[in-house]
Parts: sequence; structure tokens; C-alpha cells
Amino acid sequence: MAHRRIKRGISVVLILFMLVIYVNAPFGNGIRAFGDTVTDLNQAKDKQDQLSSQYEDTKKQLEQLQQESADTKSYIKGIVNMRNEVIPVYSLARKFGKEQEATAESTIIISSGGLKLALEVDEVLEILEKLIRESDVERVFLYHGFAYNTANFVGRENELRQIETIFSSGQQVLFLSGMGGIGKTELAKRYAYLYGEEYRTIVFVPYQGSIVQTVCGEDIHIHNVHREQSEEGLETEEEYFERKLKILKEQTTKDDLIILDNFDVEEDEDLERFLECPCRFLITTREDFRDYDFCQIDVQQMEDINDVEALFAVYNPRSYEEEERGQIREILKLVEYHTMTVELIAKYLREAEEEPYVLLEKMRMIEGITGTEEVSVKHRKDRKMQNQKVQEHLKALFDLSGFSNVQLELMQSLSLLGYVRIARETFLSYVPLAGAKEALDKLIRLGWVEQNRKTDKISLHQIILDLVYHDSKPTAESCPAITEKMTAYARQD
Repeated sequence: MAHRRIKRGISVVLILFMLVIYVNAPFGNGIRAFGDTVTDLNQAKDKQDQLSSQYEDTKKQLEQLQQESADTKSYIKGIVNMRNEVIPVYSLARKFGKEQEATAESTIIISSGGLKLALEVDEVLEILEKLIRESDVERVFLYHGFAYNTANFVGRENELRQIETIFSSGQQVLFLSGMGGIGKTELAKRYAYLYGEEYRTIVFVPYQGSIVQTVCGEDIHIHNVHREQSEEGLETEEEYFERKLKILKEQTTKDDLIILDNFDVEEDEDLERFLECPCRFLITTREDFRDYDFCQIDVQQMEDINDVEALFAVYNPRSYEEEERGQIREILKLVEYHTMTVELIAKYLREAEEEPYVLLEKMRMIEGITGTEEVSVKHRKDRKMQNQKVQEHLKALFDLSGFSNVQLELMQSLSLLGYVRIARETFLSYVPLAGAKEALDKLIRLGWVEQNRKTDKISLHQIILDLVYHDSKPTAESCPAITEKMTAYARQD
């Protein structure tokens, strides 16, 4: 009964409401307008849902795009709503290192493969001019020349921060100074790898005995710049140096980095002129240049045993028992955490499959250390004494390695070439010894011969070159094959 009364009440209210609408037309119009507004709101809600769906789809596309390019820098800044369509924003300004605020005037829409992108083109004319310059095959520019193996670096966080702080403060030239084989080159390469996005071009250049030869060499490669041949003859090295240096001064900026490696001379008359180029210079050296008012970081051996053990594990991933790990720590202390010696020891134990305690006892005997004597890492300030001890450790390991006569002749032959890097196959053709290929491969695996896998060129590290040349004293009699080739080359016109 109550239910029927409620229904009748509702019916009465509805009838009265309709009468009011009929009698009062303006009020009726308002109700109709209200109904239209509700419809508009529903349509707007549908549009919002549609945009929301588009947003989620575009977001997924963006995430997929960024995932596919995880190893490269993303230039996608975000998402914009352009005429009720959600579109990802790609910043050309950011790509060209000219980060600015996005504005409607500097945005264009392109469609590629069904995906629309909003391109921020701040100062578009300047950017287009840059693209035109870079697409000009006749233009002159410095080639990027830097390769780096990220797997072989451990520690050195403090030194890396120092380098970045010094360059960020406005310094143009920085020397990394330290004993041979301590890790200066790898430190410089690591910096270039970590901060590479700050530079337009990075060039790694080994010092070739003089700044003139270094600049004229192939490591500083400038597009469309070669040693010229005229009716008077081939351009002299000095003329080529002057011309190439002038181009470097015109073409390089603070956005370019030149790593000059192994600048192990007390002076070079052309160094100051080379440093007049407006790019940044990171120079590795065994000399001390603080007296010349250059900014310098002294690179010492790593102090944290955990870093040293991690470096050992990079080259020898074998799993050792705790007692064996303790023996390895004693060996590493014995060689005073010297970076290159640590690498050679790791490779020696890996290749020889010798137990750590055997090598420890051999090295103790050679070093004249008794089994009960405590071994400690010494931080020597005297560079001459540092280098002498390093040579002693390397000599001990060299003697323990038991090199064959073929391996000894190969290393002696390479030492006669000095700092020259030579193609592996070319070198083997110069030294046609029985079993030379296998012997050379083993020397590379053991770390006594360096190989650039990109160029397939080989050489001796400077500190090993010093050891082989001064200790083995190669002669024409001990290295007949390479001596004959060098003599024939010298006789050529």
C-alpha cells in the first residue's frame, strides 16, 4: 500500500513539473538548455576518454621508442596536445646541444610511419645551416677518433671527478702524470667515455716522438686535408704541419677534446703552439709539468684493495678459495698494486693455470723476501725509485713467464720499432719465424703485446718496451728478420 502511495506521489510531482514547464516557457527553455548542457558534457567526457586513450597509446609508443633506443641519448622531451591530438615532442635543439624552452612558434608536426612527432626547432635557420654544413662533402672537419673497452676499468672515481671539476672550471689543458703502467691512459679514456656527450669530437692521439710528427700523423684525421703533391714535389712535413695546425686552430672549439697519450718528454718546442688550439687537451705523461704552470693530476696506484681485486678479476674471472684469495692479495701487495703488473699477474695465472701460492713463493724468492716477512704497499714519492721498483717487479714476472725463443725475438723485434704501431699481419710477414703466429697470439693473451682489435695493430706498452729494450738488448744478430726489413726500408728513395 505504501509503495503504491509513493508511486502516485511521484506521478503527481511529474505532472505538476510538466505544467510548470508548459505555463512558464522561459523556465522550459532553461530546462532544455540544461539538457543540452548535459549532452555536451557527456560528449566532452567521451572526447576526454578518447584523448585519454590516445594519451595512453602514445605513451606506450614513446616508452617503446625509448626502450628501443636505450643505448642512445633520448631527445624526446614529453607530450603535447595539438588540436585534440596527443603527440610526442622531439627536441632538435637538445640534439644539437642548444637546450631552450619550447614555444608554439618553434614547433612543427611531422608524420612518419603512422607516428606523428612534434619537432622543436628553436632557431631553426641556425640548425638547418649546421645540417647543411655537415652534409657538405667538401667541408673541412676533424674526425672523431676514439674507441673504448668499458669492461676493463675499475675504480678511480675520485680522479674522474677531479678531471670533470677542472675542465668545468674553465681549464683548457690538463696533464695526468704518473709512473708508466699505472693506468693514466685508461683513466683518460674513461673520462672521455663518461663525459662524451659534452663534446662534439673526441680524438685519441698517441705521441709520435714530436708534436710535428704527431699532428702530421694519421691519428689526427681532418676531412679533405692531406699532404699535397705539387709540381715542385711533395709538401714537406714542416709545411704540412703548419697548414694542418692552422686548420685545427680554425676548426676546433671547447666542444672538442684531444687526448694526447704518452707525452713522455720533458719538452717539445711545438707543444705551446699545439695547445693554442681552442679545444680541450687531456695529456698523459710520466713527466712532471707543474713547474710550467699547467694544471696536473698525479695518478698513483689504487689504494682500495677491493678495487685492485676487482681489476684482477676482470682479467682472471676464475673462482678461488678463500685461502687462495689471501695468497693473491699477498702477490698484489708485493707488486704494490701497480695496475699493469696486476693485469699481467692475472693473465699469467689464468693462462698458466698455476696455483697462487706457487707464484707467490717464486716472487718472494726473486724479490729476496722471506716467508715470514710482512709485505706492505709502499707509496713512494720519488719517481725514480717508483719506476725502479716497478721494473723490478715486471722483470721478475718476465723471467717467470718462461718465454720461448720465438716469443723473445718477437718482443725484441717490436721493441726495435719503438712506439710505432704496426699491423699484425704486416709484422708477421716481417718476422717469418716458425710458429710466430701462435707465439704472438699467446703474447697478446698474456698482455705482453698490446693489440688494437679495431685496427688490428700491435705494439709494446711503453713500460714493457723499456723493459725488453734495456734488459734484453736486442741486436741485429738476435733479431735478423726485422733488422733486414728495416735496413731495406731505409735504403728506399
